Amino acid sequence: MPIDHENSRKLIAGRWVRWNDERAARAYASGLWTPDTLADYLRKAAQQTPQRVLLIDGDCRIDCQTLFAQASALAQAMLARAPAGSVVSFMLPNWHEAGRHLSGCHTGRNGGEPDSSFDARPRVCFSF
Repeated sequence: MPIDHENSRKLIAGRWVRWNDERAARAYASGLWTPDTLADYLRKAAQQTPQRVLLIDGDCRIDCQTLFAQASALAQAMLARAPAGSVVSFMLPNWHEAGRHLSGCHTGRNGGEPDSSFDARPRVCFSF
């Protein structure tokens, strides 16, 4: 990954982000950061504890296996419309669907952008 030492920025997934090598090393060493993504953790949870409930919304209960299946299907639908690495924005309801939407974004290797105001249109590749 290229690093712009003059401005302390690093190119990650096609985007320049502020970067500090010492802080990153400390975050990894302390366990705050891991190389795994949310999608990786969801896949592992679906394999290791498929019936464990992850989301509760009133009477609705969604387990690891179900959330992973729904997120994977949603990810494939999003990838058919926009490439991995795109920004996907969605209205942020206070429902279990928000968890599925965000999981789908991460499973499809896209940046999820939950937005309560939905003023994200200028930077959005796909919206639902």
